[in-house]
Amino acid sequence: MLELVQAGASGILMGGFYALLALGLTLAWGFLDTIDFAHFAFIFGFGYVTYELATRGMDPLAVLLVVAPLGAAAGAGWRFLMRRLRLDAARSLVFTFGVLVVFEGLSKMVWTADYRRIPVAQNPYAAGALALGELALPITQVLSFTVAMLVAVAVAVWLRATYPGRALRAAVSDEEMARACGADVERLRLLMAALGGATAGVAGVLIAMNHALYPNAAEQWIGLLFAAVILGGIGNPAGVVLGGMVIGVGEAIAQALGATAVARLVGACALLAGLLVRPEGLLPSALVRRDG
Repeated sequence: MLELVQAGASGILMGGFYALLALGLTLAWGFLDTIDFAHFAFIFGFGYVTYELATRGMDPLAVLLVVAPLGAAAGAGWRFLMRRLRLDAARSLVFTFGVLVVFEGLSKMVWTADYRRIPVAQNPYAAGALALGELALPITQVLSFTVAMLVAVAVAVWLRATYPGRALRAAVSDEEMARACGADVERLRLLMAALGGATAGVAGVLIAMNHALYPNAAEQWIGLLFAAVILGGIGNPAGVVLGGMVIGVGEAIAQALGATAVARLVGACALLAGLLVRPEGLLPSALVRRDG
């Protein structure tokens, strides 16, 4: 029984981490109408930046202060480029996938195909665990979960309680009406892209602290993160947290029961089940409201 409780706790922590990785993806899809594979390139690009800075003596958590603003700038620049290209949703999907492939090739040229992991000497958080009764929770997973929850809550509050957030939601429902009411929709979308880029920067730091980096590492995350987005409801920060936790707990419980092969299928099964049973997601999404 204790093993299952430990697995459930680990799954919740991992689910929060999935949510952070998928947050920028669901925001771009819901508010910018872009299924953005380049988001993975941003995450792992900032992961490599974290690796370089940490192995040169910078505390990995302090790297957040560097890459979050860099991510915001990159996200805004990316949105500017995408707007200039004027690609429809289908072409933008193909284009951003091509960008991810190019990123993988470039990262192989720069960092080779070798696995890159921040040594424990430069990443002391990787060596410890917090005791919660009889449970042991790795510090890096607790840190990742805490940061993920703070970021997701901040984004959700921003969308609901601030003028830019409410105007963006209104633009998703009726863009012409939002413009008629004085909202500068394109500027708001630029702001949303910057926010998504900042989340990619934060996710890059945490993925470098928790996992090894290699050129095609993004491929193992694509299915999981799209499953979290679909399961939670496109464009919904709270939903992607819920979706991530459902997948994380499912994987952890399957592994605890010795069904490692099943654990690897949890993300794919969640994606298929979500599309077949509740395509609008477990929680309402901005994109669904617009189409409805």
